Amino acid sequence: MENSRRLFIKQSGVLIAATGMFPQFSSSLLGQTAEPGRADLQLYERLLEQWCDALIDLQSTDISPVLKGGFMCPSCKFIHGRSADAVLPLLYMADRTQKQKYLDAAIRVYDWAEYNVSQPDGSWINDLGKNPWKGITIFGASALAESLKHYSHLLDAKKHDRWFVRLEKACDFIYGFITPETSNINYPLCASYPLVLGGKLLKQQRFVDKGVDLAQLVYQYLSPIDGFIYGELKPRTQSARGFWPVDLTYNVEETLPTLTLYALEMRDEKMIDTLVRSWKTHLEFLLPDGAWDNSFGTRNHKWTYWGSRNSDGCQAGLALLGERDAKLTEAAYRNALLLKRCTHEGILYGGPGYLSHGVKPCIHHNFAHAKSLAVLLGDKNVRKQPFTRSKLPREEIAGIKIFKDIGTHLLSSGKWRATVTANDTEYRVSPHASGGSLALLYHTDLGLILTDSLFPELPLRERSNMQGNPDPLQLLLTPRLEMRVGKTLYRSSRDLGATVVSEQHRDNLLIKVQCRLLSHDLEDAPGGIASFEMEYLIGESGIKLTIRSIQVPVYDDFAFYLPVVSPRREKFNHTSGTLIVHKTGGDLKITTSGKILVLGKAGERVFSQSPGVEAIPVKIEWDTRTSKQLVIDINA
Repeated sequence: MENSRRLFIKQSGVLIAATGMFPQFSSSLLGQTAEPGRADLQLYERLLEQWCDALIDLQSTDISPVLKGGFMCPSCKFIHGRSADAVLPLLYMADRTQKQKYLDAAIRVYDWAEYNVSQPDGSWINDLGKNPWKGITIFGASALAESLKHYSHLLDAKKHDRWFVRLEKACDFIYGFITPETSNINYPLCASYPLVLGGKLLKQQRFVDKGVDLAQLVYQYLSPIDGFIYGELKPRTQSARGFWPVDLTYNVEETLPTLTLYALEMRDEKMIDTLVRSWKTHLEFLLPDGAWDNSFGTRNHKWTYWGSRNSDGCQAGLALLGERDAKLTEAAYRNALLLKRCTHEGILYGGPGYLSHGVKPCIHHNFAHAKSLAVLLGDKNVRKQPFTRSKLPREEIAGIKIFKDIGTHLLSSGKWRATVTANDTEYRVSPHASGGSLALLYHTDLGLILTDSLFPELPLRERSNMQGNPDPLQLLLTPRLEMRVGKTLYRSSRDLGATVVSEQHRDNLLIKVQCRLLSHDLEDAPGGIASFEMEYLIGESGIKLTIRSIQVPVYDDFAFYLPVVSPRREKFNHTSGTLIVHKTGGDLKITTSGKILVLGKAGERVFSQSPGVEAIPVKIEWDTRTSKQLVIDINA
């Protein structure tokens, strides 16, 4: 085996000298840049170069092997265990530019991982001393297999052989560790690709066979009506109300892209057709500015406005299927434009509000998303495809779309786009909005207006994989009714049994909600049920919220919370009944029959790390003892 591998290197004509210097002749991608007019590929290449250069700037040169070669995270203040996923994008850059710094950086971070997070059983752990989870081996194995498939000619004979041996150990671990029941559905489905690719490179048919078996699970985990991939929850079954556990951003940034790579590698046309249909369902939730609406998702505690905190990105999975539907290529490009907006000094921030709020970025976003772009740019077929601009589904005015598998409505009228959800599938520690909440509101000129967010009073579900929030004033951003009794909060967004009915009258869309206020533990207040009716009337001119109290047996601190997404550069002014926010695309005006209070210091913003936005902390006081109805109008 060792002799055959060294013969392969010599036959490729690119045997690297012991000094590590590049040879004088061209490699496969030297000088290969995006074709003129290919705005998408040009954008991907610029982003990839910026992200890789930032990784190198943060790479430790400390002599200690615990630090040497790792990327010190500006936010988390430690080296993330999955840093070696960056081997693939760094090798791509080395091959394309012939710059030694990229090859050196790839080798150093590989060596860091081998010393610090590599395990005797062939796995890598998630984080040194913080998170011993070994399932992430599938992502490291994918990066290593892609690296050896495309760029093994950059390695000297010793490293070449050692990296192949390491890939075999990783695949052997995955082969024994991953089963159809392992963790959330992303793990068995995403294990398919490293097993088949690694099996082919290593000539180990057993790896290929198991990868094929795991990939076939996708047909069991497509929601029956809409075609979402479900199973981002344990158990992976329907909820009490018949909804399926779907997390949109894990699907679009991890599971669907990985299955796409698998299907293309195996030339599985049946699966490709299935994935294209599922991609199109998920694309219904891509906002015009390239953001993914994951306001209803089971794992939206790791939702960033552009995707998901620890996954790889959607670009490769979408663009590699671009010949089959121009909307797929457009979606990849539109999302990358948002990634560009959130990239500052080469580092991808976890949402548009991080920089303006002074929150440091996590480097995990860089090496994960750089991996996806490297896969895309390293595929020669992508460069042969046309790039035709097209509209996204959510740019179209479609009235009401009901996604019965997830208990969620999408609404569009004029320039308004809204999401209303009663989805009751949730991670209990970090639940998403339910209760018929207006979980997201977007305006095509003004951008994001309202959103669901992380529960600030709850502990982070995955501390080593999530950034904290040190702000003294923290607020759930989800629009909601809220009552405090003693120290317990009761919210309309926690009602998993709320009913939602929709009606469409030409351009006017009406949502009717019946809900009650429940604690985080889904209990009524001590005095009994607090019940309400809510109506959302959406038309071209704006949105009218009408809330009626049915029964409020206990009364304490009671209000409707309506935090308005707004970076601190935007000016606003308010009276007791009116709030006007001066946005770049125009003014947003909110009027109400209640009393508007803006919490915190004058002009300050609250911040939520998921989805990564700043907001004006608006509280609308409503005394249900003197008025049974609260009206809120939102106009632009």
